[in-house]
Amino acid sequence: MKSFLFALCSIALLSLNAQHIIHVPRDAANLSSAVQLANSGDTIIFASGIFTDSAHVNNKRLVIQGQADGSSVLSPGINGRSFELLNSDVEFIHLTFDNLQQNTPAPNYAISATYSDVKIYQCSFNNLLSPVYLYWGHLAISHSTFSEVRGSTALQLAGGSFNIHNNLFYGQNYSAAMINRANGSFYNNTLIGATTSRNYGIIINVDSITHIYNNIIDGFARGIYLLATDSSEFNALRIHHNNIYNVAHLYRYEYNESLNRPIFYGNLTPNPGIGEISVYSNFMDTLNKDYSLQSNSPCIDAGTNAYPNSIGIDLNGNNRLVGLQTDLGAFEYSVLTGLDRTHHDLEAKIEVFPQPTNNHIYLRFKEKRLGRIEILDTSGEVANQITLTGQNELRIELPETKGLYFLRLINDESVIVKKIIKI
Repeated sequence: MKSFLFALCSIALLSLNAQHIIHVPRDAANLSSAVQLANSGDTIIFASGIFTDSAHVNNKRLVIQGQADGSSVLSPGINGRSFELLNSDVEFIHLTFDNLQQNTPAPNYAISATYSDVKIYQCSFNNLLSPVYLYWGHLAISHSTFSEVRGSTALQLAGGSFNIHNNLFYGQNYSAAMINRANGSFYNNTLIGATTSRNYGIIINVDSITHIYNNIIDGFARGIYLLATDSSEFNALRIHHNNIYNVAHLYRYEYNESLNRPIFYGNLTPNPGIGEISVYSNFMDTLNKDYSLQSNSPCIDAGTNAYPNSIGIDLNGNNRLVGLQTDLGAFEYSVLTGLDRTHHDLEAKIEVFPQPTNNHIYLRFKEKRLGRIEILDTSGEVANQITLTGQNELRIELPETKGLYFLRLINDESVIVKKIIKI
């Protein structure tokens, strides 16, 4: 009898556990029916395929998961949102959000959340107007990709808190992130703009306590755009150890006495923290959207390890802190990847000495080279430029100011960057 009762209890327990995982489309035909069926604490798992409807999640705690290869594709439904969350705690894993329905009316959100806790891990957002919007809650995004955002901002935060790291944003027509009355950290991300006349890497607006570090921001009209109602609000910002390059303005302030009457607007450079540079990052292959780092990138070991959350894994799943310091951007360089042997071989044929140096450096080439040499300071200004006409050895004078410089060799084969320290 006891054995029989134990068997019944075991069957009941298995049935109860089975209800905690809802497979789409096996257990529920589509996204909306899966959310309706789910109880708080359940997990929804999507099979490979395309799912085009929408769902409202109210007062639920859910895990919503796709296939690890990214083959579970959600395309916003007729209201322009795949998910609308209210007072919910939802974790999204391994999902691809893509605007496959070109006639979907704006706003074209993948996730729109109000008073909710949203976690996004290893997801992709493609060809959307504004992928993620949060109004008062918490947003944690890591190891995700935002590509070809069509017209607005990849991430919009209006109040609450956030932790955003190890993500890639590329093809951003307006901005990667707009932070308004929200507090948190934004670190180890790579932001690639579309170099339009009016786009921004990061917009920080009104009463935000924001920590921005270890990022690469490239190809925007303005790198970091700061707005406030009182100049004292700038004191709450911590900006350091970023590479902001190929932008019209590294930073731009707009100090308003009231929200509708600007009293200052200009190209004033703020007083950023240590470690800010502005040089070419030497990405692996920008034509094919590979924004990992070559072995000679100035972003290698250019970050800070001062904060425990900056040490972990990068966007590719590689360990951080391969060298002495973490690298800037979403990708940590490792020689184990073996991805840039061609550039590594070219770099090995160039010798720069002495290091460190007092006044000048020598370049020695194992093969005669054409092209040009540029010496850049940490703001990206070219301090010296020399044309190569086939020399085997070259002496280059450095600026009078001591500090960190970058030597950039540009020719038809590659762009190679080396660090120079003048003492």
